[in-house]
Amino acid sequence: MTENLSLVPVTEWALLVPELMVSDLPSSLDVYMRVFGFTLHYTRPGFAYLSLGRAQ
Repeated sequence: MTENLSLVPVTEWALLVPELMVSDLPSSLDVYMRVFGFTLHYTRPGFAYLSLGRAQ
């Protein structure tokens, strides 16, 4: 799951950044990163910041 991990900060913020609540964050991250190709930019307990192209 770490192949989509970015240590580069986001330099341009999207106009709208939705926050989604999930019941199982590790499984959700696996789907969003492995299946959909999102990149993980930041994480803390119970939270993750992802992007795909210009969507954040």
